[in-house]
Parts: sequence; C-alpha cells; structure tokens
Amino acid sequence: MPPGHTHHPRAGACGLALMILNRLGMHEVSHQLALQWMGRRPENPHGWMAATRSLTAMGRTEDAQSVIREGLKRHPAHPALLAIASDASRAINDRESSLGYAEQWIRHHPDCEAAWVRAIEDLVSLMRFREAAALSATGLERFPECGPLLDMQSARSALVAFHRIDPADLTSGRPIPQAKIAESGVGSAIMVPDDPGVLSMTLSQDAWVTDAYGAHDRNGRPFDGCFFHQAGRFIHGSPKRIIPPDPDNCLSLPCALHLAHIELRHFGHLLTDGCSAIYPLLLWFGNAELRNIPIVLHRCLQDRIPDLCKLLGLGDEQFLIPSVNTRNLKVGQLLTPAPSMLNGGIVRNGGYVNAHHPEIVKRLIAILGGSDAKPPDPGGGQQHAKLYLSRSKLGSELRLFVEERELEDALRRNGWRIFHPEQHTLAEQLAALREASCICATQGSALHLLLAIDPRPELRVILLSRNPVNTNFIRQFKTQGINHHILTCLERSTDDPRRPMRLRHLRLAGGLDPAGLAGEINRLSQSRDHDSTR
Repeated sequence: MPPGHTHHPRAGACGLALMILNRLGMHEVSHQLALQWMGRRPENPHGWMAATRSLTAMGRTEDAQSVIREGLKRHPAHPALLAIASDASRAINDRESSLGYAEQWIRHHPDCEAAWVRAIEDLVSLMRFREAAALSATGLERFPECGPLLDMQSARSALVAFHRIDPADLTSGRPIPQAKIAESGVGSAIMVPDDPGVLSMTLSQDAWVTDAYGAHDRNGRPFDGCFFHQAGRFIHGSPKRIIPPDPDNCLSLPCALHLAHIELRHFGHLLTDGCSAIYPLLLWFGNAELRNIPIVLHRCLQDRIPDLCKLLGLGDEQFLIPSVNTRNLKVGQLLTPAPSMLNGGIVRNGGYVNAHHPEIVKRLIAILGGSDAKPPDPGGGQQHAKLYLSRSKLGSELRLFVEERELEDALRRNGWRIFHPEQHTLAEQLAALREASCICATQGSALHLLLAIDPRPELRVILLSRNPVNTNFIRQFKTQGINHHILTCLERSTDDPRRPMRLRHLRLAGGLDPAGLAGEINRLSQSRDHDSTR
C-alpha cells in the first residue's frame, strides 16, 4: 500500500466510477463526485488526485493547481499525488513547479526511478543542463539498469553534450567585438571549445534572429559562435551589427537550436563537417521532446531542409527562417553547436577532431541503418585482412590515379584484398573495416568511415597522398588512436589538374613503379614503426 494511503471499503468503487466518468469525457460529473469524496474522506489522497485530474481535463488549470497544493499539504509524501501535481504543472508549461514536485518526490522516495527521470526531464526542459547531467549520473549510480536514465546518457546524449553550458558562465553569449571583425575580417566566428574532449555550445540569451546572417544581442551586436566560415571567408555573409527589430513584430520563443551550417550531400563531408554541424539532432534522435526543438536557419540554408528532414524524419514546420516562413525571432535561449570536427582550411589555426566525434558518427550510421552485426564476409572468410580500398571503379576521375589497377594486381600477389566500397552495403563496408589489420587507400570518404567503428588496436593505415602532411586524416587517426603512415607518392598533372593523378615520376631518382610501391606498402603493413611520413 503506497505511503499516505488510507483504506476505505468504498474507495475502490468510487475510484472505478471516477475512472469510467473521465474515460467517457464526463469530467464535470467526475469533478463533483471527487469533491464529495474529498469532503467525506479528506484523509484519503485519491479524492484530491481525482479532482485534480478532472479539473485539468476541463482546462481549469488554476483550480487544479489550487486543489493539488491543498492535497499535498495533507499528504506531502504521497508519490501518486506528487506525480499528478507534476503533470498538472506540465499541463500549463510550468516546469519550475513540476521540478519542485519531482524533487519533493525524490526526497520522500529516493528509491523511485520515476521521480529521478521526471526531475531530469524538467531540468533539461529548463535548460539547466549541468544540473541535469549531475542528477543523471547520481541516478545511474542508484539505478544502473534504469532504461530512461540509460537512454538519457547513451551516446553522449544531450545532457553530456551540454554539461558545460550554464547561463552564469555565458550570460551575454560572448558577442564579437566590432573592432576585431573590422581588423581581421574573420573575428571569432566559430566557437572552438577550450577542451577538444568536450562537446559544447554557444548559449545566446535574449537573441534576435533576423534575415541578417547569424544571431544578435539586444543591442544588435552579433553573437560569437553563430557564424560559419571556410578558408578564412564567411560562407553565408559577414557578421554585422543590426538595428534590433520591433519586439511587437517578432515571434517570441523560449528556446531554439540555431544551425549555422549544413552539409549532407557528400558522404565524406556528411561524416565530418556534416555531423559536426548537426550533432545535437543526431544525439536527440530518440528523444521526442528534445528533437522537436524549433530549428532556426538562415535563408541561404533553406534548400538543405529536405535533406535534413529525410535523414532525421523531421517536419518542415520545425524549421524557422526569418523573412521566408516566419517573422523576426526573439529567442530566450538560442543554442548554437560548436563544431565537433573542423577540416583544415576552415579556421586559420587549423582544424581539430573532438574526442566524441566518432560517437556522433556512430549515431549517424545507426540512423542510416548501418548494423553492428557482421554480415557474411564478401571476401571469402578472410579475417584481419590487409585491405586496399580502391577507387578504380568509380565513375569520376578526380581522385583516381593512372596506375591504380597495376598497383591492385601487385597487392593481390602479396595477399591483399581489393575492396571497392561503392559495390557493398554500408554494413558490409563496416564489417570489412572492422576485420582489417591494415588498410591502404588514397584519401577519401572510405577512410572517414573508420570514424564509425572501434578499430583494432593493431590496425595501421597507409595513406597514399600528394601531400606529406594530410592534416584532416592525421587528426582523425590520432583521435581514434590509429597507427598510420603517409606515403607521398602521387602527383597531379601540371597541364590539366582535372586529369587523374599519377605515381610520381621519380624513377631516375629512386622513385617507385606500381610493383615497387606495392612492396613498400606490404613492408609498412608489417612494420612496428608508428605514425610516419615518407
């Protein structure tokens, strides 16, 4: 029997009658019966509960709040009464009160999982992410098998992704100084986290979002972190100070997610800067409440909405584009994700790969239908194979090199498996990468797919490149702990850069023909050296 419950022989019948009346939509009759129950048996909490339910169903939310408060004065520890009190508060979007009831529930019944889950949901809704993360961690210590708590923490969920965000730390959203923009032309457009091992966001409070690119504070100054630039150039327009719009002509939102960049149409970029720009939506994929947050875009990104909707099953109505499908926006708390991966050339001091970016890619692959289960090996059962990722059967010649088929023949003779990723399903590609003890390839999307697996400790990657320093892949390999070698053996035609690459013509100076290159690759596959360039 729950704490605070007082048995009465007619309570069961009365409760059944109230349930039937509510199911039939006879809420007024149900309410009158509940009032009689409360008057005759005020020591029984079920009358207070029934009256609150009926009033809430009739839309009399203030009366419901009054009744539930009075009921809790008499039964402050009753779990069902506290749950209904929380529901009544949520019905009027009063998350503060709901959180108070959930915390009261936890104090009186610390072994009730539902109380912890409810409190964490309220904290997330209130954007108090640091407190939510701490409470979630404490809850998991008490309930290590609690499904909802595990869901909240799985795959570096929103709670972990936001645990550095606190209004006390970022009260102004760190606007970019105008002088800095004028002097450098770049400013602090992309917020690079101080700690590359932590996912973080810019929290811009009381932000204006207009058809000007980015977001602005109450004085019209652009917020740091709300712009995106590539190779030192703003790709959607430079941040400028604006005249704040008239609040009466704005749509007001308590919170929204602001995306400054979307890149989904090229598979390699989807795995890198594509995931990097939209990672909150990937992490929230299974959370109905979080994933339905309004998404604010600039009009230059509106053609990417169908791609994002198709990928994540979102609706067009979730996207707000000032001057296209909505008025100017005033957002109480605007969240802009700091990139989880920046390719070289996007920022002046080079790119980086966040320690959690592979987890984000794994979430994307799961959404795309990539399976952790290993399908039958299309290579005939070879385990821990030496794998050459070939581009020789691609239609485009952009990243091919002339002697690749000759190299493949030479590698086959040395026991290498030649693998054409475009001829296999995503699950088959992942299985091949998981099984490989050594992988050789030219730079391309196939190597970025390594982000979606946990590579073997003994795995080494040999990258055939035109450049001795291939920073994007080096950062990826180092983040994943992959031993790698770069062979600088390719060159592009000086006459026509659109033509396929060739092996460097250095035979007179000790260069390698395809057979010699295959021998060098095979030697490196067996080497114990770490992270080298040749």
